[in-house]
Amino acid sequence: MSKLAMAVAGAFLMVGLAAKPAEAQVQFGANVVWGDDADFGVGARVAFPLGKALKDKGITALATFDYFFPDYGNLWEITGNGVYNIKSSGSVSPYVGAGVSFASASVDGCPTNLDCSSSEVGLNVLGGIKLKAMGSVVPFVEARFGIRDGSQLAIAAGVYFGKP
Repeated sequence: MSKLAMAVAGAFLMVGLAAKPAEAQVQFGANVVWGDDADFGVGARVAFPLGKALKDKGITALATFDYFFPDYGNLWEITGNGVYNIKSSGSVSPYVGAGVSFASASVDGCPTNLDCSSSEVGLNVLGGIKLKAMGSVVPFVEARFGIRDGSQLAIAAGVYFGKP
C-alpha cells in the first residue's frame, strides 16, 4: 500500500506543479465511483488550466485517482485528461474529454508461486456536468469509459473545492 500512496502523491504533485497559479484556479475534488467491472470506490481529482490561450477556448486538464473495492481483490486507476468545458448560461455546465489511463489490479489469496496482478495503460473518454457552485463547493457527476483490456464504465459523483 505504501507504493500506491507514493504513486498517488507523486502524480498529484506533478499535476500541481504543472498548473500555473497566476493564470487560474486549481480545483481539488473528492468523489465516490461505481464501476461496472469493479463495484464501488472512492477517488480524488484535480482540475487545472493548461495556459490562458487554452482556458479561453474552454480547455482544461483533469487528473483523477480512483480506488475500487471489488470482491476479488483491489483495483486502482489514474487518469490524465484533456477536457472541453461547453459554454452554458444555466446552472449546469457540461463537459467532455478524453485522455490516458493506468490501471492496476490484484487478486486476494493468490498462491505465492503465481503472479495474480496486472497493470494496463489505456485510453478513456468522459463526459459530465458541474452544477452551480454553492459557495466554494462545486458538485459534479461524470461518466468515464476506459478503453483497454478489462474496459470499464465508471460513474462518479462528488464535489470540487475552490472557485471554478
